[in-house]
Amino acid sequence: MKMKKLFTLAIVVSAVLSLLQTSLNSNQVSASTTFYENPTSETGTGSITAHKFNDANENGVQDEGEEDIEGWLFRLYVLNGVLELVGEGRTGPDGNVTFANLSSGWYKLWEELPECWAPTYPGGNYWNGGYYVKGELDEGQQVSISIGNAYTCSPPPETCIDLEKTGPETAYPGDTITYHFWVHNCGDIILAGGAHVYDLLFGEAAIWDGDLEPNEIHEFDMEYTLPDDLCGDLTTNTEFTNNAWAIGHPPGYPDVRDDDSWTIEVICGPEPNPSIDIEKHTNDEDADEEPGPEIPIGDTVTWEYIVTNTGNVPLTDIVVTDDQGVVVSCPQATLEPLEVMTCTASGTAEADQYENVGTVEGYYCGTMVSDDDPSHYFGYVEEGPSITIEKSTNGEDADTAPGPYFLSRGDVK
Repeated sequence: MKMKKLFTLAIVVSAVLSLLQTSLNSNQVSASTTFYENPTSETGTGSITAHKFNDANENGVQDEGEEDIEGWLFRLYVLNGVLELVGEGRTGPDGNVTFANLSSGWYKLWEELPECWAPTYPGGNYWNGGYYVKGELDEGQQVSISIGNAYTCSPPPETCIDLEKTGPETAYPGDTITYHFWVHNCGDIILAGGAHVYDLLFGEAAIWDGDLEPNEIHEFDMEYTLPDDLCGDLTTNTEFTNNAWAIGHPPGYPDVRDDDSWTIEVICGPEPNPSIDIEKHTNDEDADEEPGPEIPIGDTVTWEYIVTNTGNVPLTDIVVTDDQGVVVSCPQATLEPLEVMTCTASGTAEADQYENVGTVEGYYCGTMVSDDDPSHYFGYVEEGPSITIEKSTNGEDADTAPGPYFLSRGDVK
């Protein structure tokens, strides 16, 4: 790799020139979002690329995690007896700005020095509100130089407030609903000037106010009754949306604000009528009454619990149980109106008459509905193979004496 002493740093106090070692391999010049061509040269093929990075540890090297700096202002001057501005530009997202189409000669690269930033490498000389380095560029030479700066000021505190408003998913006109409010100081300083939460459903005054420490959360509920005429002449559901907002007052800083809204689906139809039905079968028989199917003792008994949402509203948290401790399995826990599901259970047949009762419970907006249904079977002992014989004398079943009478010398059959 060819190396050249480039960009001599003019040290004003000592007037001694120190030399920077810079790579001249054009393949190592980083891509830049912006190029500035020298308008005074039509034949120049050289370029100078400045790369700006945040040298957080001030070691003069861009280490892992140290970011490129975008928007840093550079100006390039050519030294041809007099100082002449070639062009200026700001670094792109990759931290680069390139001045292209440069002829050979001496150049002076100047950079701004924003407040709270200090140069770490290569340093240079202070001039005209910034720092500069200078050096000679050969014809066709491609030069890239990395320049580090470190941030020296403490970052300002973050000010932030976060509001979340929630409520029920559905409701009917005239329902009294509960909204839940969650307000959070997500900043670094106390909202000692207070935090206020507003919701025009409850009037123009704040519905809550108080101080919030950093990361402190306050939660509260508010009840609201939906208007009875919310649906009007509508026969299909409509939406009811409203907005709430929180304002925080960090002392010494501008106010912060956050908004949140909640939408309720208003059901514009008949009044809710939640109900549920269960039908229990034993071995495919609806055995509400005794004795039910006869099942050999020890055989498998299969129960089906057929559950129907017989109401006009959805039901949730549906659970089916059996009073004999049988474990019941259901495919789901919610049912839409008129939807049906079949739950199942099994056991081993016991002796004699058996009864168990299936019960179902479900909920609509906190209201529970339930139903139950009995079922029966009779367990019996299943006997093995057998044979019987009946003997008769002259057509009589003469199991006991004396049996039939006969005349002497009469035939016995």
